[in-house]
Amino acid sequence: MGRMVGRAGRVLVIGSRSDYHGHQDRRAGFAATIARFPNHVLEIGDTDTHDDPERCFRAVSSSLRRQEPPCGVYNTGAGSEGVLRALQAGSKPGEIIWITHEISPDHRSYLQQGWLELAIDQDPERQASAALQHLLFRNEIIHQLPKSAGRGELRLFFATNVGPGMLA
Repeated sequence: MGRMVGRAGRVLVIGSRSDYHGHQDRRAGFAATIARFPNHVLEIGDTDTHDDPERCFRAVSSSLRRQEPPCGVYNTGAGSEGVLRALQAGSKPGEIIWITHEISPDHRSYLQQGWLELAIDQDPERQASAALQHLLFRNEIIHQLPKSAGRGELRLFFATNVGPGMLA
């Protein structure tokens, strides 16, 4: 986000659960990276939205109402419908850089419409499949791990690679 944002300003971080290590790691990694960009100031918003669109809407709307709106929004969790509603009410597509996690039909649509800049997808289906295969192997139900039991790939989705006929 530090390189994507074309102006100095605040970068709002919201999240699903402050007590969940995965989301703590996402926030910490994002904060460490944004700290390398002296023209951006990290704003920690609601980190316990519990993926509720209404709580996400309120967190983003509150930040947008400040004297200078944020230049970016990073959501470590879900509740994207609320983030979208807040951005639509207070900005134009692409005016505020928004990054979130996982590719889904709604995120694909938001990317294509220009509201969402980037969806970081951790391939949760492959992670779940690999975990099950490892359990089956450890419990000697299968005797060899399939090649598909490897780690899932981190995939980045932008508007340019989610259009019709693009990779899923």
